Amino acid sequence: MTFQFVNPTTGLSQQEITVIEMFSKKQEDDTQKLLMDYWKSSERITSDHYSSFTEESQPEILSESYVLPFSVKALALTKSSHHITGRSMVLITGDSKVYTIPKKMYSARRPHPEVPVTYDPNMSIVDAIKEGLEEADKVEITPQLKSDKFPQYDPVLPQFNTKFVSYDLQLIGLDSVETFSTRLESTSIVLSYGHDIYCTRITPDNRFDLLDEAFNFKLLFAGIAVLLVANFVAAYFMKQRNAKKAFLTF
Repeated sequence: MTFQFVNPTTGLSQQEITVIEMFSKKQEDDTQKLLMDYWKSSERITSDHYSSFTEESQPEILSESYVLPFSVKALALTKSSHHITGRSMVLITGDSKVYTIPKKMYSARRPHPEVPVTYDPNMSIVDAIKEGLEEADKVEITPQLKSDKFPQYDPVLPQFNTKFVSYDLQLIGLDSVETFSTRLESTSIVLSYGHDIYCTRITPDNRFDLLDEAFNFKLLFAGIAVLLVANFVAAYFMKQRNAKKAFLTF
């Protein structure tokens, strides 16, 4: 991803972000073939030299540009311990505020309104399988990288006041930002510094591995206690039943 400043001679305070994403053209969808090649020690797996260009041809590249509604002094991407959580973009605005942009908003996979995503790349190979397996091997699948899971493309990123993680604090001279992973996959630490220092934690994909602060722990422990009592009672009755059955069949 590249970060570009708008020409200051135009008098505009906006800045532009260009997002570039690369994808491999070939996917290993056939698990059986992958396992068979592994057990047969196929050259493409056991070779000491591997190149994605020779196996998968040229990668697919997507690029989109977005205009920010405010000036930016620094940016960083959130980090997580296992790289499962989506990466939000953290910005230091021109007035020293900390702002976050979710992955879905700056992704290059946002579809264009005039080009709806209606093509299913798997349908061509499904039709070929119906005609014959030999024809299916000859079908070249063109990956559909644009996705309806992302909002439609808009060149201007909107400003949401709820995305200011520095809230209404009057911070001065922030010009750098760093992100760090934590022991929780959903949480990332953001440290911005300059004249002032501001540190906070954010959850790019919500708190999926954290309990809510209003969670009823008493009810949880009460439920566990009831299950333990029910387990002991059931074990007692089963023991009595087995003893009676053994006595009657002796």
